[in-house]
Amino acid sequence: MDPFVFFVILLSAACHAALNCALKSAPDPLAASIMLAIGGGVAATPVLILTGAPPLEAAPYLAASVIIHIFYWSFLGKAYASGSVSVVFPLARGIAPVLVTLAAVFLFNEQMSGSQWVAVACILGGICIVLASGYDVNAFRSNTMPLNVMAVALSVMGY
Repeated sequence: MDPFVFFVILLSAACHAALNCALKSAPDPLAASIMLAIGGGVAATPVLILTGAPPLEAAPYLAASVIIHIFYWSFLGKAYASGSVSVVFPLARGIAPVLVTLAAVFLFNEQMSGSQWVAVACILGGICIVLASGYDVNAFRSNTMPLNVMAVALSVMGY
């Protein structure tokens, strides 16, 4: 891999992690997530001026993307309001690829190799490790964080 590409990937991952930590540390993570979503839209507006509006045929996909991201940001804010970054982030981001894989196999008849199933098993193992590493299971059952995390994972699956 080109070292520049590798550096950009690492930088992107660091920015993504920093954004999630900032979101969690906000006094109101839900309000902060809504502000981030609005800010992203405002920041992207100049791109439309430079590139022009997308074709009309893209409108349904853009509308679906907006709706999915509204759900994503809302549920991510709610999840961080009731759970820690060390639990919410790996669960939401770990569950999503497992859901995508299962949907591909069962809905679209995608064929998986043995090594791909091993990768899915590793992701599931990571999810189990997060859940087993000192997290209070009673607290997990008694708050809305698990449902919000699942909604975030479904949103990621959607886009």
